[in-house]
Amino acid sequence: RSTVNAMVASAAYDRAQSTGRDQEYTMAGNPTLSRRFKASQQTRTFQTILTDVKEGSEKGAGLVKVNLATGAVDNQIVLKDKEPTYELDEIDGRLFYQASDKQIVCYSY
Repeated sequence: RSTVNAMVASAAYDRAQSTGRDQEYTMAGNPTLSRRFKASQQTRTFQTILTDVKEGSEKGAGLVKVNLATGAVDNQIVLKDKEPTYELDEIDGRLFYQASDKQIVCYSY
């Protein structure tokens, strides 16, 4: 589904550029894509840092989400992996972590 959304977004952007019309017009039929496009236009408000994390009784290597405006920690996740393979979905606030060759874990981020 995300591949289709990416293709629709690309086509919508190309049409908007060639016609001079707003991209939102061409995405009106896809509310998910429209919401993601609007959110992607916002500036990045956080930085993710790999560091030692303690959350409750768990501690170890993990990721910390630092608010760039305030310097406060907005979220943290203990992964116990010093070289994690992960991908952030900044728009929906999700972190996808490859815990093993056969397992991907999704966290609210």
